[in-house]
Amino acid sequence: MYQQIIDLPVDVEVSAYCDSMSGQDAEFHLPLPPVSGVSYYVHIDAAIPSTDSFELIHNRISNTLKLGDSMLIIPTATANCIQFGEPCEVIKLSYAGPSPQLNSSFASLKFMAVGTPTVAG
Repeated sequence: MYQQIIDLPVDVEVSAYCDSMSGQDAEFHLPLPPVSGVSYYVHIDAAIPSTDSFELIHNRISNTLKLGDSMLIIPTATANCIQFGEPCEVIKLSYAGPSPQLNSSFASLKFMAVGTPTVAG
């Protein structure tokens, strides 16, 4: 598994490879703090081949997505994932197409924060 530290000042795109032949999944640990007025989404921005399906899992919620689909991520800030001393979110990406798969699948994901934060007081 490849690990990379990501700062999210704006929308961020990352790439992940999934291979059903070897059972390889991608796992992301993202610092997504719960912020009132802000929603987080994971969007499948590119897929090779474009007809492939991917399973995104966050907080035991699973959605099968294809190219152009998005999934709402609701931060839970649990102690299951700690990064830099702060809670983070674990998002898993798996290949969801037919098996056996002869070639690796590729997906480019975009993590987006949407909305305007509200500050009490």
